[in-house]
Amino acid sequence: ARSNEEKEVARKYQRIGIWPALGKLPKTDKPDEVLRNAGRILGYLKEQGYCESFEISEPEASPKGGFRFRSFVREPANLETTRSLMRSNDNFAPRYDQRILQAFFADCGFGSSFSDSIAGGLQVSEVTPAPMPNGILSEWSLVPDPEAGL
Repeated sequence: ARSNEEKEVARKYQRIGIWPALGKLPKTDKPDEVLRNAGRILGYLKEQGYCESFEISEPEASPKGGFRFRSFVREPANLETTRSLMRSNDNFAPRYDQRILQAFFADCGFGSSFSDSIAGGLQVSEVTPAPMPNGILSEWSLVPDPEAGL
């Protein structure tokens, strides 16, 4: 008979293989709708076992018709690899969910750039101590780019 730990490992790894299709996401240039659909993408990754949870901030307007926001992915499958590479390899980070989001943003007509850090959540206050770093915080900047989705 299998132990509970063996069953948990088997359950976790049964998801490896072909993932079901997410479905078509509407193309939009409205920041709130773009981020709602980004949440659908991250929710899909969560359902497939890629991460424990995620958070997305509200959009903030930026120059040239673009916007900024932050995303936080808690306990991504590649967190330990990311930590190790960021420490030892000049801040290089494997970027799985970020590349998926970049492709979606390009489909919506936005060029995007981001920077990553290891963090404990989306909101970090100077008043309260930061939670244990258990995820990746990405600071995003999107600008309209008519050639992005080509």
